[in-house]
Amino acid sequence: MALETNELLTSVDRTSYPRIQPYTGGVRSKKLAGIVAAAGTVLPVGTPMAFDSVTGNFKPYALGAFNGGDAIRAFVYPNEITLADPAGVEEVLGNLMFRGEIHYSDVALPLGQLQASLDAALLDPTLRDHGLDVQGLPDVN
Repeated sequence: MALETNELLTSVDRTSYPRIQPYTGGVRSKKLAGIVAAAGTVLPVGTPMAFDSVTGNFKPYALGAFNGGDAIRAFVYPNEITLADPAGVEEVLGNLMFRGEIHYSDVALPLGQLQASLDAALLDPTLRDHGLDVQGLPDVN
Protein backbone atom coordinates (compact mmCIF):
# COMPACT_ATOMS: atom_id res chain seq x y z
CA MET A 1 0.00 0.00 0.00
CA ALA A 2 1.48 3.35 -1.02
CA LEU A 3 1.73 6.10 1.55
CA GLU A 4 -0.04 9.36 0.79
CA THR A 5 1.55 12.78 1.15
CA ASN A 6 0.63 14.58 4.35
CA GLU A 7 -1.74 17.35 3.27
CA LEU A 8 -1.17 19.52 6.34
CA LEU A 9 2.57 19.89 5.89
CA THR A 10 4.86 19.97 2.90
CA SER A 11 8.63 19.68 2.65
CA VAL A 12 8.79 23.48 2.32
CA ASP A 13 7.16 23.83 5.75
CA ARG A 14 9.79 21.77 7.56
CA THR A 15 12.72 23.63 9.07
CA SER A 16 15.29 23.07 11.78
CA TYR A 17 12.47 23.43 14.33
CA PRO A 18 10.77 20.03 14.12
CA ARG A 19 8.41 20.76 17.02
CA ILE A 20 7.01 23.87 15.32
CA GLN A 21 4.68 22.77 12.55
CA PRO A 22 2.54 25.33 10.73
CA TYR A 23 -0.67 24.25 9.09
CA THR A 24 -1.03 24.93 5.37
CA GLY A 25 -1.25 28.69 4.88
CA GLY A 26 -0.42 29.28 8.55
CA VAL A 27 2.68 31.45 7.97
CA ARG A 28 2.38 34.99 6.60
CA SER A 29 4.51 38.13 6.41
CA LYS A 30 3.23 40.94 8.63
CA LYS A 31 4.29 44.42 9.70
CA LEU A 32 5.82 44.97 13.10
CA ALA A 33 5.98 48.57 14.26
CA GLY A 34 6.12 50.62 17.40
CA ILE A 35 8.63 48.27 19.03
CA VAL A 36 11.18 50.30 20.95
CA ALA A 37 14.35 48.21 21.06
CA ALA A 38 18.07 48.66 20.75
CA ALA A 39 19.28 48.38 17.18
CA GLY A 40 20.09 44.76 16.44
CA THR A 41 17.64 43.34 18.98
CA VAL A 42 16.49 39.94 17.75
CA LEU A 43 13.08 38.30 18.22
CA PRO A 44 14.01 34.59 18.13
CA VAL A 45 11.93 31.90 16.48
CA GLY A 46 9.08 30.98 18.83
CA THR A 47 8.58 34.47 20.28
CA PRO A 48 4.87 34.93 21.05
CA MET A 49 3.37 37.91 19.23
CA ALA A 50 0.22 39.94 19.90
CA PHE A 51 -1.88 42.11 17.59
CA ASP A 52 -2.15 45.80 18.52
CA SER A 53 -5.71 46.74 17.58
CA VAL A 54 -4.90 50.47 17.46
CA THR A 55 -1.81 50.42 15.22
CA GLY A 56 -2.81 47.34 13.24
CA ASN A 57 0.67 45.87 13.71
CA PHE A 58 2.12 42.95 15.62
CA LYS A 59 4.38 43.28 18.65
CA PRO A 60 5.85 40.89 21.23
CA TYR A 61 3.40 39.60 23.84
CA ALA A 62 3.48 41.59 27.09
CA LEU A 63 1.42 40.91 30.22
CA GLY A 64 -0.95 43.81 30.90
CA ALA A 65 -0.31 45.54 27.58
CA PHE A 66 -3.16 47.59 26.13
CA ASN A 67 -4.97 47.20 22.79
CA GLY A 68 -4.64 43.41 22.64
CA GLY A 69 -0.92 43.29 23.43
CA ASP A 70 -1.52 40.74 26.17
CA ALA A 71 -3.18 38.13 23.93
CA ILE A 72 -0.95 35.80 21.90
CA ARG A 73 -2.07 35.59 18.27
CA ALA A 74 1.07 34.33 16.48
CA PHE A 75 4.65 33.13 16.91
CA VAL A 76 7.81 34.25 15.11
CA TYR A 77 8.54 31.54 12.52
CA PRO A 78 10.49 30.30 10.50
CA ASN A 79 13.23 32.94 10.87
CA GLU A 80 14.18 35.31 13.67
CA ILE A 81 13.28 38.98 13.21
CA THR A 82 15.90 41.69 13.73
CA LEU A 83 14.67 45.06 14.94
CA ALA A 84 16.74 48.00 13.77
CA ASP A 85 14.98 51.11 15.08
CA PRO A 86 15.78 52.28 18.64
CA ALA A 87 12.96 54.85 18.45
CA GLY A 88 10.33 52.27 17.52
CA VAL A 89 9.09 54.34 14.58
CA GLU A 90 10.12 52.28 11.56
CA GLU A 91 8.18 49.24 10.43
CA VAL A 92 9.81 45.84 10.08
CA LEU A 93 8.44 43.02 7.95
CA GLY A 94 8.59 39.57 9.54
CA ASN A 95 7.16 36.09 9.10
CA LEU A 96 4.72 34.89 11.74
CA MET A 97 2.91 31.58 12.26
CA PHE A 98 -0.80 32.15 12.81
CA ARG A 99 -2.01 28.56 12.60
CA GLY A 100 -0.09 25.49 13.66
CA GLU A 101 1.48 23.53 16.49
CA ILE A 102 4.37 24.61 18.69
CA HIS A 103 5.94 22.78 21.60
CA TYR A 104 6.12 24.56 24.94
CA SER A 105 9.92 24.14 25.05
CA ASP A 106 10.25 26.05 21.76
CA VAL A 107 8.33 29.13 22.94
CA ALA A 108 10.77 32.00 23.56
CA LEU A 109 10.30 34.19 26.62
CA PRO A 110 9.83 37.81 25.46
CA LEU A 111 12.29 40.32 26.90
CA GLY A 112 11.11 41.72 30.25
CA GLN A 113 8.39 39.11 30.79
CA LEU A 114 8.07 36.48 33.53
CA GLN A 115 7.81 32.80 32.71
CA ALA A 116 4.73 32.46 34.96
CA SER A 117 2.77 35.11 33.04
CA LEU A 118 3.76 33.58 29.70
CA ASP A 119 2.68 30.14 30.95
CA ALA A 120 -0.73 31.55 31.90
CA ALA A 121 -1.10 33.11 28.45
CA LEU A 122 -0.17 29.81 26.78
CA LEU A 123 -2.91 28.05 28.78
CA ASP A 124 -5.54 30.47 27.43
CA PRO A 125 -8.15 28.37 25.55
CA THR A 126 -8.61 31.11 22.93
CA LEU A 127 -5.19 30.20 21.50
CA ARG A 128 -6.65 26.98 20.14
CA ASP A 129 -9.73 28.87 18.92
CA HIS A 130 -7.37 31.02 16.83
CA GLY A 131 -5.61 27.98 15.34
CA LEU A 132 -2.56 27.79 17.62
CA ASP A 133 -1.98 24.54 19.48
CA VAL A 134 0.72 24.58 22.19
CA GLN A 135 1.94 21.05 22.96
CA GLY A 136 3.71 19.89 26.14
CA LEU A 137 2.31 22.48 28.56
CA PRO A 138 3.44 21.56 32.09
CA ASP A 139 0.02 22.04 33.79
CA VAL A 140 -2.01 20.02 31.30
CA ASN A 141 -2.52 16.27 31.73
